[in-house]
Amino acid sequence: MPPYLIISLIVGVPMVVTAWATHKTRRSVPAVARGQQGRESVGVLLGMVAVLYGVFLAFVVVAVWDNQTQARNNTYAEANAVARLYFTNRNIPGPQREQIARSAQSYARTLVDDEWPKMSGGHDSAKAWDLLVKLREQVQAYDAGSGGQQNAAQLILTDVEQIADSRRLRLDSMSGIVPPVLWLVLILGGVLTVGFSLALEHSGTRTHSGMLVAITALLAILLWMIWALDAPFHGLLKLGPGPLQAVLHRFEIYPV
Repeated sequence: MPPYLIISLIVGVPMVVTAWATHKTRRSVPAVARGQQGRESVGVLLGMVAVLYGVFLAFVVVAVWDNQTQARNNTYAEANAVARLYFTNRNIPGPQREQIARSAQSYARTLVDDEWPKMSGGHDSAKAWDLLVKLREQVQAYDAGSGGQQNAAQLILTDVEQIADSRRLRLDSMSGIVPPVLWLVLILGGVLTVGFSLALEHSGTRTHSGMLVAITALLAILLWMIWALDAPFHGLLKLGPGPLQAVLHRFEIYPV
């Protein structure tokens, strides 16, 4: 299904349902007001629900935004570590220099071509894991000798560990952080907020009805945004492999 159609359904269906409900409410309301006391009771309940739901909604939005930010930072950290390893390796003489460079380049290419498409479905790349293990073995098996070569070997070993750590953190954020029970609370809170707002519809004015439709649309957009941000590598707001593609471009400019 096209993304624009998904957004249209997410926003449009609640708006249509709310508009229909407000129309039915206007027709069922008698000409005489039902009483000031009833309206005040519903208003108090609406205020309580709105405050509690607003605080909870803000907490979830901040959490998923932080998860999205961490996923982006881990992607950049991984790409930077691959680039550092590749260019530090240029200072190491011997046949292992070319082997490590090829492994680093293959790992970055596999992330772009194989793992990123799989992450949209919630999976990682077994080939990328194998290349990372191979890269670590090559670095650990390197006989640095003495002097500057030892320093370079220690630096690339540190970079390999940084790649592995950033990769694990990136994959941990792939599945999202909002559990099903929180989704139930989010949806129930939205329904209660709109429901109490409908209960306050006594005047039958079009302005009030339009405001209810707008509030429903806003809540629907916020829930969709939480869903989109909770999956950093899936959907319209997904993070792309841009940092790794930039690293691969640098590898082509400066071959070993």
